[in-house]
This record gives sequence, C-alpha cells and structure tokens, in this order.
Amino acid sequence: MKFFQNKKIIKYLLVGFTAFFVDYFLFIFLNKFIGLPIFFSNSTALIIGFLISFFGNRMFVFAASDDNIMKHSLKKQLLLYVILLTINTLLTYVIITGLESLGVDVAIGKVVSMAFIVVWNYILYKKIIFKYS
Repeated sequence: MKFFQNKKIIKYLLVGFTAFFVDYFLFIFLNKFIGLPIFFSNSTALIIGFLISFFGNRMFVFAASDDNIMKHSLKKQLLLYVILLTINTLLTYVIITGLESLGVDVAIGKVVSMAFIVVWNYILYKKIIFKYS
C-alpha cells in the first residue's frame, strides 16, 4: 500500500500511537480509578499526550534538517500547539460528554474523539505547525 510507503506517515503513526496510549490509559486511570471528573481527567491526559506528541513529531516526524529553522520556529510551534491543544481539549470534552449523554461509555467516547483528532492534527502539523520541516 502506497500510504504506508510514506516514512513520514509511519513515523507519525508510531508517535501518535504512543501518545494515544499514554493519553487514553491516563484518562481511564484518572476518571475510572481515581474518580476525577471527565474534564479534569481528559485535560490532564491530553496535556501529557500532547507533550509526547509535540516533541515526538518535532524531533522525529517533521524534523527540519536546518538547526536554525528548529531553533527559530520552536516558540511559534509551541504557541500553535497550545492553541491546538486548547481546541482539542474542548472538542474531546464535547464529544465524550455528548456520547455519554447518549449512553456511550466514556472510554469509547475518548477513542471516538481521538480518532477525529488524529486525522485533522496530521494535516495541521504538516501544513501549519511543522510546515518548514
């Protein structure tokens, strides 16, 4: 399959799966075992997952070959990433609680929300956040 011949996509998926598992299991742990409300458990898990995702994508997937580009773009990339993290946090909360109101378990709602985020984040990483890589 041509899709998987693109090394950047394979690297993105590896970083993404790592961030996903940390995010997902931290969310489940905080929500179901510790008893934190959805908003706090989801926000905490997303922040940790996004840190893994940001640095993994910056250093491994969309790494620029020029050190000057890497140094000068870090602040801009972090700012864009924080904006994206905020949007993703709100979006996942809406999806999780919306599905929960329909009787769907929060664990499934989290997976559904993350599926949406994976696709649009790749596009935003490639076209905006890490565009000079």
